[in-house]
Amino acid sequence: MALQAQDCRLFFPDESGSVREMSNFERKDKFTGKSIQEILDVNRSGGKVVVDVVTRIYDEDEVEISSHQLQILCENGVFKVDMSEYLGDMLKQYQDMDLEMSGDNLTFPSDISVGDNLGDASLNVKVSSGGITVMNMNVEIKNRNVEAREEITTDAGTFDCYKINYDMETKMGIMNMTTSATEWIAEGVGAVKTESYNKKGKLVSYSLLTDFEK
Repeated sequence: MALQAQDCRLFFPDESGSVREMSNFERKDKFTGKSIQEILDVNRSGGKVVVDVVTRIYDEDEVEISSHQLQILCENGVFKVDMSEYLGDMLKQYQDMDLEMSGDNLTFPSDISVGDNLGDASLNVKVSSGGITVMNMNVEIKNRNVEAREEITTDAGTFDCYKINYDMETKMGIMNMTTSATEWIAEGVGAVKTESYNKKGKLVSYSLLTDFEK
């Protein structure tokens, strides 16, 4: 039997007007900026839920430096996230140039449970200016696994989260960088906490959900 829209578990807000704020920090707790996401519209039809979102990026002085719109999708019981969301503010220095992005969505099944191995995903980013390629970057996220289910408390509240670990490989020209990360996601909320580590397993940066209005 076909799944209905209500069978989709969204690990993201699903009400128009909802706002979530993620604050970013270096490992020594230095604030480096934030992103604010506002839900513009939610459309439910059959086995699909489509959420239109605007994301605004702010620097350490809380000055808006960029904004973009995207769609969050849940279809036939699978929640999908655009890979570009995992780049954070990596692309802010190219905001005035032409960006071409292609790749796969990251997926989260509605029957997600501890011990699951989740699918891989990749993203290619090409930056050009005046018809000349300035940067070509390929990002792969793999080895995603659901380690635990934990309660996480931030300034925005206490949330029941799935703890997910993954590796990220970034290739740009002759540079090849491998990092790892852990994220805690909650149904109806999205990411509550993220941590990024270098190839030696040392914490480099982290993000926290610091405000959530539904």
